[in-house]
Amino acid sequence: MQGAYRIVDPGGPLVESFVAAPGPMGWRWFGRVSRESTGEELWTVDHVVDLEWSLVRYRLVVPGSAQTVVVPSEGGLAVLAGDRELSVPGARAVWSRSPSSLLVLDRRLNVLGAHALPVVRVPEGSQTVVAIRSLGESRVGRGESEGSVQRFEVQVGEERSTALIRSDVPLSLEGAFELIA
Repeated sequence: MQGAYRIVDPGGPLVESFVAAPGPMGWRWFGRVSRESTGEELWTVDHVVDLEWSLVRYRLVVPGSAQTVVVPSEGGLAVLAGDRELSVPGARAVWSRSPSSLLVLDRRLNVLGAHALPVVRVPEGSQTVVAIRSLGESRVGRGESEGSVQRFEVQVGEERSTALIRSDVPLSLEGAFELIA
């Protein structure tokens, strides 16, 4: 699967072009984020999970800067940024501006039969809880392109918003991103 998202940013819209695919050991998302107005590449995202949607590795690379890598560690996640390592006890997933975070978290919660999970925010390295609660099914599109999507309330810490997730990809997260291609 491949496509593009428009990401809300105070400096003007960003675009994340991505490719994602399942593999024999799990699933991988690779995205390139650029400024919509200039095409300047700002960072890349490489999000890898296993067959149960548990984190294998999350990598954020900003050209000219140290990369940030998040991997499982004893009792949580480890955030490696340059020569710095931060342990985030209890964290089980990554929350970032990339739409991959919402998709992975939704799938992981389904596997666990849960509605919330402690996460580490990237690139900040802080811990919070993300909860996803179903609001039911909605119809989107018209004619042959009409289809059903699931509506969700997404709570990140104290902030709440609404998301639309199709069976294969998130369509939007209010105030954060929308699928454009």
